[in-house]
Amino acid sequence: MPICQKCGYELVLLSSRPKYKCSLCSKLYPQKEVEAKEFRIKNKLQKELDLQNIKIEYEKEWKQFKEIKKGVQRLFKGPLKTPKDYWKNYFIKNKPKREKWVKDNKLEKDYLVKLKHRLHHYRQRQKKLALLYLKSCKEKLSTNEIFKSPPTFYIPNYCLFRYL
Repeated sequence: MPICQKCGYELVLLSSRPKYKCSLCSKLYPQKEVEAKEFRIKNKLQKELDLQNIKIEYEKEWKQFKEIKKGVQRLFKGPLKTPKDYWKNYFIKNKPKREKWVKDNKLEKDYLVKLKHRLHHYRQRQKKLALLYLKSCKEKLSTNEIFKSPPTFYIPNYCLFRYL
């Protein structure tokens, strides 16, 4: 049903002349204009609906195409390999390389553990030297709570040689 542009009320077709009349505001509209406008609105809505339907059909056809493609691949290339199968075959083919890799990684882990222990040892020694420095220097701290863990980055040479 056509609607009035001014008030939004429904228009009524007058049989005596080719015009539409609004029942509320009594405005007259030519029949060709109103019908052309209604046709454009309905055509636009139909276009949008058709586009949605085409998209849905396209997606269905695309899924079918993918399934057919997979079927053809299986037919001519054999079953598709999963990543798990790929790595399993890779390690079977390259067993010597894998054994070497495991051995190298184990050696590397052992080295890292030894390195951590060595660093811990040297940090402890550095801490002892820093404490010696604090005890031997003439400047005294105002409180003992300031340096619960003294800095280990700088120790002057003249203090170290006295106690080594």
